[in-house]
Amino acid sequence: PTETTETTTLTAYIDGEQSAITFPSYFLGRNLSFYEEEYLGVTQSNSIGWFTDAIFTKPVYSYDDIDSNTVLYTKMATVDKLNFEVKNSTAYVSAKNTNIDGEVVIPAKFQGYDVSVDDNGFENCTQITSVVMPHIDDIDSYAFANCSNLVSVNMSAGGRANNGVGHIRAYAFSGCQKLENVMFGETHFEGYSLGSMGNFVFQNCTSLKSITLPQGGSISPYNGSIFDGCVNLETLKVLEVSSSRATLVAKNNCILIQDADGTCEELLVGIKTSIIPEEVTTIGDYAFYNCDGLLSVDLTNIENVGAYAFYDCDGLVGGVSIKGDTYRGAYIGESAFEGCDNITSISSTLKVAINASAFKDCKNLQTSSSLKASAFIGNSAFENCVSLADFPTISFDNYTNSIGSSAFKNCTSLTTIILPTPEYGDYNIYSHAFEGCTNLTDVRLKDGLSEIGVEAFKNCSKLGAITLPESATIIDDGVFEGCSQLSTVTLSTQTKRIN
Repeated sequence: PTETTETTTLTAYIDGEQSAITFPSYFLGRNLSFYEEEYLGVTQSNSIGWFTDAIFTKPVYSYDDIDSNTVLYTKMATVDKLNFEVKNSTAYVSAKNTNIDGEVVIPAKFQGYDVSVDDNGFENCTQITSVVMPHIDDIDSYAFANCSNLVSVNMSAGGRANNGVGHIRAYAFSGCQKLENVMFGETHFEGYSLGSMGNFVFQNCTSLKSITLPQGGSISPYNGSIFDGCVNLETLKVLEVSSSRATLVAKNNCILIQDADGTCEELLVGIKTSIIPEEVTTIGDYAFYNCDGLLSVDLTNIENVGAYAFYDCDGLVGGVSIKGDTYRGAYIGESAFEGCDNITSISSTLKVAINASAFKDCKNLQTSSSLKASAFIGNSAFENCVSLADFPTISFDNYTNSIGSSAFKNCTSLTTIILPTPEYGDYNIYSHAFEGCTNLTDVRLKDGLSEIGVEAFKNCSKLGAITLPESATIIDDGVFEGCSQLSTVTLSTQTKRIN
């Protein structure tokens, strides 16, 4: 601007102190570019930039046009507490030392580069109480882990393309036991305010009671593991947006994926106070991961349960019944209920595939006879279920039929197993499948069995007799090792190899 340019003066607050900013009047009636913003008296390299609200959610270059009544707000960066290293066209910020204290304010830019928080950048900075970084780009793994006095984090405006934080990596705020307030930015355009969020981001943030999560760059930008150990989290919301594509919505303290037609069939994140809406048919991976406060859950409309969905939910008590599906697509994912000590029964209305470790270490699971298992039972699916007294109803209805390795290992209460003739192909019993089933006395193997794997019945010390079907061709190493009461084995005439 030249000396003859008409100017305008606005009220401004810098670090909470009132000031006045004079700038060219032609800025009025528009929003500003990054470079024009610097005419307002600070740069993005020494501050968080200018905003039109006191909580730093509306940067001047993307929100409402500036007029003569606009009030401006900024904070100056605490550069004396920060180190910067430029790598691959990004400025990575970290603490000068772990003794820094109080509020940390991270600037929007450094030497013209976008700013990201480095891996372990502020880890174990136990005297930090708040972080203001509304224009941050990425927050890398363990960035603020174990900042035990950190109470407040402001990521309200976002960095990448001004649509939000690029990515928050795994364990970024893990162990921040006093963290109460986490602010994400609203979606500035039809799009997203977060790229993605890694697992266990807020692990063991035990003071966190309520949080409003952002939209994501993908339709599943995060999962329930982000709140592992957040035992006091009771309210879960999402920054909603009108969009022509699938988005995230909050219902009953659940984060759901809402399709473009408005239907919500998949639950992405749940907490101990969640009530699963009736329209949900799929529980996503890690949705209730290690949610100790979850006491009951209604899965009667659920067809699919994702991997680790209820992993180690110790408080979940009683029977679990899911719907499944008439066809072979329904599933209970890997480790879905692993470590749920107080589940006593599992059943399904329709068929469902049981994946690896699905019920491993469910030590009080007693009955599964009403579980209609489809095609296969995965590795370690029921391993160490020491109270399991009956066997699921299995339909071998695929070309991948099998009892996986260690599927029923150490199920010491199991007395009877019945494996049917497949609808298609054959089936196998893989290694260690029934090892340590010390009360197993009745084994009925129907035609279609091809191979019995290594030590499949090892130490089944009460097994007295077994008849192999004509289809059985291979008996592998140590299949009946330690079966001290085994007196009769009837072999198939088709057996090709006994190891």
